[in-house]
Order: sequence, then C-alpha cells, then structure tokens
Amino acid sequence: MNPQQRPRREVVRSERTPGRTGARPNGDRVPADPRAVELMRRQLTTAAISAAALLVLVGSLPLDFALVPGLAAVRVAGVGIAWILLGVLVYPVLLLIGRLHLGRAERNESAVEPLEDGR
Repeated sequence: MNPQQRPRREVVRSERTPGRTGARPNGDRVPADPRAVELMRRQLTTAAISAAALLVLVGSLPLDFALVPGLAAVRVAGVGIAWILLGVLVYPVLLLIGRLHLGRAERNESAVEPLEDGR
C-alpha cells in the first residue's frame, strides 16, 4: 500500500472530568462494595505493618551506628560490620518481609467473599 492509499485516521476525543474522583458526571458517588472496602482496609493495614517492619529492621541501622560509635569500628574477617549488615544481611531481611507481606496479602484476598458473578 503506498502512502496515498492509506486509510484516513480517525481522532476520538472524549470529555474528561477533572481528576479521577470516582464520581459520576452528574455528581453522584458510585456506591462502594463493602467487600472491596474491607479488602482495601486489610491490604492497607498489611502494607503499613510491612513498611513499619522495614523501617525498624533496616532503617534503624544508620541510627544504631550513630548512637553506638564503636559499632562502626567492628570488623569481621577484615570487613567492617556496616558493610556486612548493609551490603549482605539486609537482603535476607528484605526477602523475609516481602514473603510475609505476600502471604498476608493472599490470605486477605481469600478471606474476602468473592462476588457471585465471578468478578
């Protein structure tokens, strides 16, 4: 097909409402399914617990080094303890937190009763 025979492109435009507020164009709110609200509440709680665990276990390490000055001078096999903690041992902690979060999220989803029509 040469360039002169190409079909003409159609431009589709729609009126967009400002922002995604979940409101219908006439201003009525869409009623939320109580099961979806419960699932979102459970997932938010799970995410907050996972983030708090990450903050406490990993985020507190620099604070520990600042509060205990001799800790940064500790060496294991010629390598500073800070390098071992932040460069090696942090990854198993991240994997553990991620695995626990995933398991809890899956339990949350299975605990909420599914819709009748399979959606």
